[in-house]
This record gives sequence, structure tokens and C-alpha cells, in this order.
Amino acid sequence: MATLVQGTAANQYTQYASAQAWTNWTTASVNTCSITTNASSNASSTIWINWNDSASWNDYRVFAAREPTQAELAAKEERKRKLAERQERARKLLEEVLDEQQQRELEEHRYFTVHSRTSKRRYRVKVNAGVHGNVEEIDHEGRVIASLCCAPEGGIPKDDAFVGQKLWLEHDDEGFRRVANITRRRAA
Repeated sequence: MATLVQGTAANQYTQYASAQAWTNWTTASVNTCSITTNASSNASSTIWINWNDSASWNDYRVFAAREPTQAELAAKEERKRKLAERQERARKLLEEVLDEQQQRELEEHRYFTVHSRTSKRRYRVKVNAGVHGNVEEIDHEGRVIASLCCAPEGGIPKDDAFVGQKLWLEHDDEGFRRVANITRRRAA
């Protein structure tokens, strides 16, 4: 199965094709205008006729890239396998750091509740929507007070990010709040 040219080669080809198309257009335009000068609509019609007759559309197609080699396919599969291993290790770590109540919440609701040891605030860490904006401050009845967005940079597994958020909220939620983007949802 062929794929379109991507990256730098595609950009260079597109720039070349665009420049070539412009050259053909302006050349046809100049030649036509020198031939047909009595009416602009007539000149315009002739320009299009010349353009369509002279353009070689094969010059402007994007060429298909080559098929990936067996080595490239194997390397891609190896990257997938390693990613799956990292995700599995991260899931196991998350399960290890959660207490029984948090594990039940995770299984039943796809979130877990974190109680700050310093401020006595409560937070809900949602694990079904990614790591950005997945933390909610909740009141004693479980109603959302605010959404907090604070996530690590880089390509780490999501479950590792959830572990980091949990530990940070438990031990220094004020520090978490200083860094996080906070959106008030209702009065505290």
C-alpha cells in the first residue's frame, strides 16, 4: 500500500510544484495577454484555455512513497511492544499505590479520591480522559468545586502521571495548586 510523501520531501516537492505552476500560469498569462488585448474577459478565457492545454498535470502529482522494509516494520512492532510494556508497568504501579477504597473507585467509576494530608482538601483524579484537566477539587458531598490541570511533560504512560498527581496532591496540594491551571466550577 503506497502512502503520500510526508515531511521535508513533501514540503520541498509542494514548493517546487507550486513554483512550477506559478511559472506556467504567469507565462501563459503574459503570452495570452499579448495576443488578446481587446477585452479582459476574452483574455481571461484564453489564459484558461492555454493553461489547461499546456499544463502537464503529471508534473504536479505527489508521488507515492516506497513500501516500508521488513526491518522498518520490525522496528515499528518493537516500539509498540515496548510501549505496551511501559503501560503495563505503569498500571501495576498505580494499582500498588492505591488503597482498597481508591482501587474500588477506579474499577467502578474510572476515578479515585485523594485526601490531602496538609490542607484537608479532597480531590478526584479521573483516569478516563487523559492527564490534562483530569483533577477535580470536590467538597464533602462529592460536588466539583474546581478543575485543576497539572501534568508532567513528555511521553510517559498515563498511569505514571496519575501516580505522580496522587502523591503530589496527598503530600503537597498547595504546591500542586501553585503550578496548576485552576478553573472554578462553583463556590467552595
